[in-house]
Amino acid sequence: MKLYQYLLLLFSFFSFSQGSYNLEVKFKTEITAFDFNSELENQKNRYGDGLKMNYLGDGNFIRTYLNSGKKGNKTQSYNNLTGQLIISYNDSLAVDTLDVKQNTIQLIYKKEIEGESILKLKCKCIVYSGIFKQQIPVKITYCYSEDSPFLDGNLFSNHNDFFMADFYKSTNRPYLKFLMETSDFNLTFTAIEIKKIPLQKYLKS
Repeated sequence: MKLYQYLLLLFSFFSFSQGSYNLEVKFKTEITAFDFNSELENQKNRYGDGLKMNYLGDGNFIRTYLNSGKKGNKTQSYNNLTGQLIISYNDSLAVDTLDVKQNTIQLIYKKEIEGESILKLKCKCIVYSGIFKQQIPVKITYCYSEDSPFLDGNLFSNHNDFFMADFYKSTNRPYLKFLMETSDFNLTFTAIEIKKIPLQKYLKS
């Protein structure tokens, strides 16, 4: 665990009672690329074949990418107080910092649809269709279940990029499926496990 992740986690830990927990969701990753194999290999290198999402209880979270390539993503750590996403990579000690308070996607429409069952939980989905600032069309879908653990959506108010703040505020739930559809590739994260971990135990991992 890198120093900045430890400090983020430590801050979250002392913000709550000793009985507080971190919510962990594990996903399988599926990538489909169109027209050329190089794009498929590029995205597999970037995202790997699995993802672990740890919600720390105060609007902060850490994504850990599993089996990503040498130059791929290692972690993404979000701090809701600053609205920044810190990205680390497998082949470098350097990190990138992104300001996610502003959405890089212009919304065309938003709609709600019925979803599949995930982890034996009946799901609903919210679909956001939009255009990146580079004039690239994209569709983002978040699926959730009202029977999954509660999250206070207001705690994610600074993560406006990819419509994330709107999703959490609308549902107060973690997403169990994320789908990004572009003209070059589709990226899907589908939950395979969800559990609560006491922050004290997670802090020692």
